[in-house]
Amino acid sequence: MTVGGEFEWSTEAGVEVLRCPDVRVRFPVPRRAQESEGAAVSEAPTQVSQLVRRALRRVANDVLIPDEQALCLVQRGRIAKEVLARTGGAIAAVVASTPPPSGLYLARHLSAVSGAPFIADYRDSWVKNPHWARSEWRVWLDGRLQARLMRDIDLVISPSPAVNREFPDSVQLLTGFDERDADQRIGTVDPGMFALLHAGQLYGDRRDPRPVIRTAKLLSDMNGIAPGRLKAVFVGDDAGLASKAARAMDLDVYCDSVNSVPPVEAKAMMLSAGALISLSWDGSAEEGAIPGKIFEYMATGRPTVAFGGSAEAVGELLSTSGAGIHADTPEDAARFLDPYVRAWLHDEDRRTQLTPVAVSKARATDALLEIVDALNSGRRS
Repeated sequence: MTVGGEFEWSTEAGVEVLRCPDVRVRFPVPRRAQESEGAAVSEAPTQVSQLVRRALRRVANDVLIPDEQALCLVQRGRIAKEVLARTGGAIAAVVASTPPPSGLYLARHLSAVSGAPFIADYRDSWVKNPHWARSEWRVWLDGRLQARLMRDIDLVISPSPAVNREFPDSVQLLTGFDERDADQRIGTVDPGMFALLHAGQLYGDRRDPRPVIRTAKLLSDMNGIAPGRLKAVFVGDDAGLASKAARAMDLDVYCDSVNSVPPVEAKAMMLSAGALISLSWDGSAEEGAIPGKIFEYMATGRPTVAFGGSAEAVGELLSTSGAGIHADTPEDAARFLDPYVRAWLHDEDRRTQLTPVAVSKARATDALLEIVDALNSGRRS
């Protein structure tokens, strides 16, 4: 059983999944209309309101312990009763994903009342996460809280090499893509435009769209493609930032921005794109991080290029799986993508061929179940 997200039950690959109630403290932000070229009118927060919300969140991060979803712990008794009633007490393990850390506390309670082993699935570091803005005293307190919690955790698993280094006895376990998506590769590359598609937010200046735009320009020049037929396309609430960057470089003809779209439409856009782009920001925060979006990309069969961040984890995953590369420069990306562009120009639909190293959710679940069996065998012996 996994804890995290909204409070609802589902069954995935024989594993009961419980998603916690989303009771985060939210700060409404006044928004103003913002229109970007090539995109519909979007709503963007004003600069003052962003500063106010950032300040309020900083206060909340310091005051709410262990995080802004701490209120869900008030319901832990009721949740535990429902879990025991639903499962008849036959729980093999309690697996809690973090962030948020509050899920770890709920999982510890469920583990204590059920007697099942407690597995902490660290998506990102709790104490060493620089994106979680906290005062120094709060970071110190979180360190003490985590150290105390570790006494009750049977095993830490994580997809991140950085987290695995933080916890030497932890096990690396990647998430994977949904094999049902990989079995439905029905899209074809849009014959009218070869899109270098980035799906997701840019987070202000944290993710740099400029290398993608430059790659689009390089590929167009290398293959004599008329401007407008090969573009960097950014999909997300703040995608207008990419158009702004393109205008600053006088390369706006190589860039499009699209507001956020429903998941079904996003998948269709990925399948019709020529290539998919992953952006990370540089620094310790991204060291060893593997964005979940990478696995969605892998399921489409489209070549993937990752820019920014550390090449350690993402680059190794993409290269060993055959899904793509981590590029240091636009020139590296253009050289890798050129065969796919040439195939498109000859009306060929070229896809990546994933190797057995590629990770699927089914394989990840099987690996987790093997870990659970080993933990329970150790307890019985």
